Formats: sequence, structure tokens, C-alpha cells
Amino acid sequence: MRDQDDKTKFRAGFSVPADAPPAFFFVAHDDKNTTSSSGSALLFLEYKKLNLHAKLHIYAKGGHGSGLRKSGLPAAEWPVRVGEWLDSRGWLKE
Repeated sequence: MRDQDDKTKFRAGFSVPADAPPAFFFVAHDDKNTTSSSGSALLFLEYKKLNLHAKLHIYAKGGHGSGLRKSGLPAAEWPVRVGEWLDSRGWLKE
């Protein structure tokens, strides 16, 4: 997704389509994998430029692939945050 030489830009040919679906981005700053908090932030900003629905959470700790494991870290609460986001958009029914 990001340019190999300039991590502040997307690679050539990458773009977010105007009809992209709403997105919830969840990433940990200490994720040392190819996914990064800065890449997620870039993607979120592209959504905002296109006035698309998106939510971004960057947690200080959580590593890569934290998923649903109980770690005691704030990042483990991401399912609650996504539920709140879905509800705020009116996408959950009581």
C-alpha cells in the first residue's frame, strides 16, 4: 500500500475508490509486521478526503494479530470500540 522509498505516500497506482465501504481501522503502534500505524493513518486520511465513513484506533501496545485474545491491554477492547462505532452509525438493531 505504501511507497517503499517514501512511507508518507501510497505506492504508485494505489487509491481508495470513491465507493469504498465504511471501515474501522484498529492497529497497535508496536506492531512490527508489514502493517503499521502510519499506514493505517494514511488510509484513514484518504477515507476522510473522500468523505467516506471511517474510524481509526491506534493503540500504543498490542503487537500484531492481537485479535480477540485477552491481554489486559486497552487494545483488547477493540470489539467494544467497533460495536460503539457500528451503533453510532445506526447499523446495529436493538
